[in-house]
Amino acid sequence: MNVEQTIEKLYVVFIRRPLTVLRIEVNKLGKKHKCYVCGQTFRAFYPYRTDSASASSFLKELNMIGRGVDDFGCFYCNSSDRERHLFMFFDKLNLWQEFTQAHVLHFAPESNLSQSIRRMKPAQYVMGDLYPSNDEITRIDLTDIQFPDNSFDFVICNHVLEHVPNDRKAMREIFRVLREGGRGILQTPYSSILGKTFEDTNINSDEMRIRFYGEATHVRVYGCDLFERLEESGFRLEVVKNDELYSRNECSYYGVDHEEGLILVSK
Repeated sequence: MNVEQTIEKLYVVFIRRPLTVLRIEVNKLGKKHKCYVCGQTFRAFYPYRTDSASASSFLKELNMIGRGVDDFGCFYCNSSDRERHLFMFFDKLNLWQEFTQAHVLHFAPESNLSQSIRRMKPAQYVMGDLYPSNDEITRIDLTDIQFPDNSFDFVICNHVLEHVPNDRKAMREIFRVLREGGRGILQTPYSSILGKTFEDTNINSDEMRIRFYGEATHVRVYGCDLFERLEESGFRLEVVKNDELYSRNECSYYGVDHEEGLILVSK
């Protein structure tokens, strides 16, 4: 290790890390925001990697719905904005009871949400992901779900479709495995000013995807035709408007997007 590397290591250990810990502890003393999931209060949520100010000029013009980057995570339970929002919707709409004795498929399962669903004692609870992070999660390709037709009463796919190259096939697969009368949550960020979804195969590098889609693993920016795509896949569609349930002040307090409604589908 040379002198510069030694100095850098000492700086990280004795200055940067302690300052980071201090900022977090000071933040926890605040009362401006509250995590809906764990109930803790603090001055500010932590941002998602980068804040909205660092977004490309292209993305800033799109008025993205459901792309929370500033009020992203809770310092205590690590819940994300999209996870907290589902908790809020499920409480207001009494959706928790639908998981009791139900067959549930949950893609990219959020930790806090998974624990709450388990407490409702579903008859079957399958957590799936293309790249499972632990042994409890089954490897599932959303475009080729390895379950028979009409297998599940409820499917949760929260902010996943924007990562899937063949999203129309994924929608059809979700419809296929959903039982008659079954319901699903299919949240995904979209632009409120784009009539048509923006996707281009020439946007093929991490740098370009971050610039145009907002994330290196995103493959499109949905437009308002997102809802047409869902209906074309066979779903009956209901979008529950957030402002019919929560005020803008409540959304700011809990760190969720006041413009994002609940995309609730049924078969």
